[in-house]
Amino acid sequence: MFGKKTIAIAAATLALAAGVVHGAQAGPRHGGYGQYGYGAHPARIQFRIHKQKRRIRRARRQGRLTRGEARLVRFNLSRIGRVMRRYMWDDHMSRREKRHLVRMLNRNSRRIFRLSHNRRYGWNDRRL
Repeated sequence: MFGKKTIAIAAATLALAAGVVHGAQAGPRHGGYGQYGYGAHPARIQFRIHKQKRRIRRARRQGRLTRGEARLVRFNLSRIGRVMRRYMWDDHMSRREKRHLVRMLNRNSRRIFRLSHNRRYGWNDRRL
């Protein structure tokens, strides 16, 4: 009744349609929130803390942060680290905890930027 060619085309079409449907339901392969969500994998959080410490050192060395401003944002980073260790005590972070850590990091990052651009100069002031 049906030829071999017709059956082969129907099978290929069915396989292609199943792959498209399965691919649409699978979710993002990259760029999504992933298992930890919101970029809150513990290693990623520690890397962000490291990057912010580097920004503070650089701004302090260039005279864009005063000693007190640098102390404030460094204290915030140590607090974020303590909160993360407390959240990871049971080797699991809930979504709410992840979101809280990311918000704390974002807030501290904005504070570093704002304080390093507020026209108060540290010891290395060479601007006249």
